[in-house]
Amino acid sequence: MALFASLSIIANYYLPLSGALGLQETMSKILILLCSLFSFIALANSNHEIEIVGFECGKKDSHMIEWLGLGSDYKEFVTKAIQSELYKQQPNSKITKLECKAEPELLTNVLAQSKTDKKAILTKFSVTFPVEATIELGGSTWVLSIDQNYIIKNLETTDNRKIITNFNIKGSVKK
Repeated sequence: MALFASLSIIANYYLPLSGALGLQETMSKILILLCSLFSFIALANSNHEIEIVGFECGKKDSHMIEWLGLGSDYKEFVTKAIQSELYKQQPNSKITKLECKAEPELLTNVLAQSKTDKKAILTKFSVTFPVEATIELGGSTWVLSIDQNYIIKNLETTDNRKIITNFNIKGSVKK
């Protein structure tokens, strides 16, 4: 998080000042190098082996989870989303284990076709995966309770669908 704040300060304050001083090209190169370094750290962290456990619990609902439009391998897209969010917030952390703790929570919204007809059209779908992530950070091991949530809206249309991803850390315990 401190890295993002530093990059923001560089982009908003030093680059305009350095432009006035004729140093803008140099500062731009430094900013690019810092961004590259951040990307390298995130990539290095994402390439290690993570123990993934418990994602079989969503198997019976996998046909519904596919409504998100993210593919049929929910274990993979949930893992990648959690990795991305954690490494954005803590680039030097290392995820060692992800465990789906329970069946995903599925919620739907529907639009009645008429007041007398009992048929309805699915308009919104939400799935939340309760996940426990074990991470190493600064020589310590932490266990995070995470709700990884996906919401797809406007399912009644074909051209106006919108997916929202929510990464919620509900709690943490230092081991």
